[in-house]
Amino acid sequence: MLSQKKYIYFLLTLIVLLFIKVDYRFKEIYPGGAQDDSAYYYHAQTLAIDKDLDYSNQLAGNLQDAYIRDDNKPVPRQSFGPGLLSSPFLFFSNLISKFISIKSNTSLNYFIYSFTSAFYLYLSLIFLMRIVKVNNLKEKSKVLLFTFGSGVSYYAFERFSMSVVYEFFSICLTF
Repeated sequence: MLSQKKYIYFLLTLIVLLFIKVDYRFKEIYPGGAQDDSAYYYHAQTLAIDKDLDYSNQLAGNLQDAYIRDDNKPVPRQSFGPGLLSSPFLFFSNLISKFISIKSNTSLNYFIYSFTSAFYLYLSLIFLMRIVKVNNLKEKSKVLLFTFGSGVSYYAFERFSMSVVYEFFSICLTF
């Protein structure tokens, strides 16, 4: 029989999984996109798969939303942090995808990449609960309510490639 604490964690995990919309996870970002989502994905790709900082194959000649470095190589304008945090997941999914063949329009890499923000949200909530416990705050449920009401869950499950969840994680980790 599950202890009460494990039962609560299981229920919370099940509720979080219900927020996941699969349709966005199957619409992969292809090379050359110029929106914020694609730039964060390009950072993760160049770190985990290419293992270089050359973005020419990710941008595919679409330089309208890129900085041009001194050596005339393009770099996405968006910050590097979300790509850095999600790159380990992309690295391991790339290793796994070499052994698993899936017939789909979306790669296994992108599908696993789409869950990194949910992982970091879950880890952030654990850190946040430890912060509440250490500071002996009595309103634990209000802190969770304010967190989910802030919109961070929207960015974790709907716009998973955006930097909001990664910023929330880094702040909780710092505290």
